[in-house]
Amino acid sequence: MEIATARSDNGRGHTLLIVEDDAAMREMCVSLFEREGYRAEGASSAGEALARVKNDGAVSRAAVDMVLSDVKLGRNPADGGIELLRKLKALKPDLPVLLMTGYATVHDAVEAMKIGAADYVTKPFERAELIQKVQAHLKVRALESEVKNLREALEDKFGIKGFIGSSASMRAVCERIEAAGRSMAAVLIAGESGTGKELVARAIHHKSERRDKPFVPVNCAALPENLIESELFGHESGSFTGATKESVGLFRAAHGGTIFLDEVADMPRDIQAKLLRVLQDKRVRPVGSTKEAPVDVRVIAATNVNVEHARGQAHDSGPSLRDDVYFRLSVIRIDMPPLRERLDDLPLLIRHFLAKHARQAGRRVRHAAPDALAAMNAYAWPGNVRELESAIESAYALGHSEELTLEDLPRQIAAPGFIAALQPAALQTTAQQPAVAHPLQVQPSAIARQAASVIFKLDDLEKDALLRSLHAAHGNKSRAADLLGVSRKRLYRMLKDYGMETEGAE
Repeated sequence: MEIATARSDNGRGHTLLIVEDDAAMREMCVSLFEREGYRAEGASSAGEALARVKNDGAVSRAAVDMVLSDVKLGRNPADGGIELLRKLKALKPDLPVLLMTGYATVHDAVEAMKIGAADYVTKPFERAELIQKVQAHLKVRALESEVKNLREALEDKFGIKGFIGSSASMRAVCERIEAAGRSMAAVLIAGESGTGKELVARAIHHKSERRDKPFVPVNCAALPENLIESELFGHESGSFTGATKESVGLFRAAHGGTIFLDEVADMPRDIQAKLLRVLQDKRVRPVGSTKEAPVDVRVIAATNVNVEHARGQAHDSGPSLRDDVYFRLSVIRIDMPPLRERLDDLPLLIRHFLAKHARQAGRRVRHAAPDALAAMNAYAWPGNVRELESAIESAYALGHSEELTLEDLPRQIAAPGFIAALQPAALQTTAQQPAVAHPLQVQPSAIARQAASVIFKLDDLEKDALLRSLHAAHGNKSRAADLLGVSRKRLYRMLKDYGMETEGAE
């Protein structure tokens, strides 16, 4: 009894189906595994066993986790354990089946294993041996299930499912990711900071044949200029001061997989020339060595600068990219759209981040209030999706209700909303020239009525709203005036008041 109790956790949660035409043997096996903590059921024929497995999803009983079947069932070989094994494997390929027989032959064993039997035991068997085999194969099945779940989780995170949005620009990005995943060509991802360039790179790697090999991300802008060559290509021991031992470098560390060169335009031009040799010859030469080493690596690069501009300027005037390196890297080019150009996706992204951070916060914010949503729609999002997630996380930290309110948002997003809400009292230009209405203008609300008590000064709010509106309008003053709900003349007066007056007019 003590042994059975000690082992009871091994079988907990697993259901075994014992297929045996000998009633005494069947009951003995059922009793044996029940004492070990399993849910054990008996079936007297192959037909009964098949019916039980077929109805796994239609009955209230738990699904069968493993089948133990006698090879000889009745007098008809067509109804025996080998034929049952064939049918079970056709029905549920992942279901482990262990065969038991008192008439074992090498032929039977080989045939059973070819068909897909998990194991084979000969009667009379030791009970401890049978229990051990069952435990071992159920453990393998559990590990296989865990791997499958992890792969699905990776697909959700790094596959196409990981990209939130239904806008035309994001559909185009997803199509490019699928195409790049089928290819081994170099990829260049261009886009502003926070648009998800590394997520795209990981998705391409995950969808490629290299998915089980290393993915090595490298921030080229963060590597010291005097060490970047040895970091990328490795070095020999003693090749420079501090090189006390050999280093293989990041390219060889990514052998067989993918290396992601983020902010590649920040790489010094002389190192870009050496990168070109690696891209062309698939060989690296470590610092201090006269020999080259072969490397099998797929290169995905990214930059947050305007690629066309970076190609045409000298390195000392900012990030630059050699034309020959550009052509080698941009066999496939993916341009990530900034969030301000795909605001149709904003509600989906907000919903996604609200759900994501609910678990960490221990409470759930179900939706954004209309004025908060309007403020987020009017904001230019210079930090893109990364900034949006940060704003949602901040809202969770500051808020207390199931609604994301304007007060919960960071100041740079909320301030224009407060200004718009206060506009009838604070920003009316003249009685003869009412403010211009705009769809993004936030309507008065309970928050707006309390805005006078907000700790920010009205001048600061107005100036902040002005800056944000100009940013959202890409410098177009007529559009900025519409966003603020003021006349163009009033906008110019505000610019003058805050020392931001520009020469001439549009």
